[in-house]
Amino acid sequence: MAYGIEQLKSQFVKSNGIQFTNQWVVILPRIRGTILESRELNLLCKEVLFPGRAQVAQQRIIGVKGIEVSNGFSEVDFQMRFHVMNDWGIVDYFYKWQDQVLNQGDKYVGYLNDYAKSMRVHALTKGMSYDFNAARKVNNINALLDLLGINLDIDQSFGQKTNYAIEIIDTYPADISPVQLNNDVDGLAELTINMKHLTWRRV
Repeated sequence: MAYGIEQLKSQFVKSNGIQFTNQWVVILPRIRGTILESRELNLLCKEVLFPGRAQVAQQRIIGVKGIEVSNGFSEVDFQMRFHVMNDWGIVDYFYKWQDQVLNQGDKYVGYLNDYAKSMRVHALTKGMSYDFNAARKVNNINALLDLLGINLDIDQSFGQKTNYAIEIIDTYPADISPVQLNNDVDGLAELTINMKHLTWRRV
């Protein structure tokens, strides 16, 4: 497609520049029995994919010609990659979460409400930051309101400015990859997680 450099520059200004792939924050839930906070989980997260959404179609015959007709959609699983520290806390975090799905000790299968959590991904620009302390205070207020029976949900991102943010609803770790150890001198351990979810929405 033909375009002028001035048109491209104008679009950059209009859209506040191009999104850098290394400017983001991921907000993961607290899991019972683990010690990692949201801020630490974000620091350890090396890569996260915004989840996709796929159309589900079936073939319809019109005359002699077939055509794909959409009749629904399905949510596409997404992956996350994490650095593994010497305390293996991130590995413990996801296995404790996965135990809520199917406990490896007593083989108890949990209910969706027990293990499905919400998480958020925020896209930022340079100079932006996410205030984890403010988010924690909002979560504490929401917990107190729940105890008091007050049906009021304050958004944890209230007052925080980000480029684009999504809430991934009812997500949980489906597959936890093996952690590879080898003889590489400078090799770093990583953990890959395949996440399933019910749906996602922009916030």
